[in-house]
Amino acid sequence: MKRRSDDLDKWIAILSKLAQCEDGSSDDQKLGLSFYAIRSSAVSDYHKLTEILSDMEERDFIQVIEENKQQLEDQEIVVKRYRITIKGMKTLFEILIPARNALRKLDY
Repeated sequence: MKRRSDDLDKWIAILSKLAQCEDGSSDDQKLGLSFYAIRSSAVSDYHKLTEILSDMEERDFIQVIEENKQQLEDQEIVVKRYRITIKGMKTLFEILIPARNALRKLDY
């Protein structure tokens, strides 16, 4: 049950951050930094964050609105900008947050 609660917290943190942005969008690097600040133990590495973002994109909770390629030394880095969708907002407020609250009540 604890793992599901942690996964739920990850989804809520990411969608909440996007919902709080002025235009509902942010890039994956800023989301990563914000996410670590929100819940430093929730995502162990950047790979996990990109996995979650990909899953959210597949479910139409977020959409990629811009993709930039940057050259850093010998590596090419792709920076994606995501925007939360109406479906993502509804899911956040109608399903995910109430589910987290219900799980927390079970833990006590």
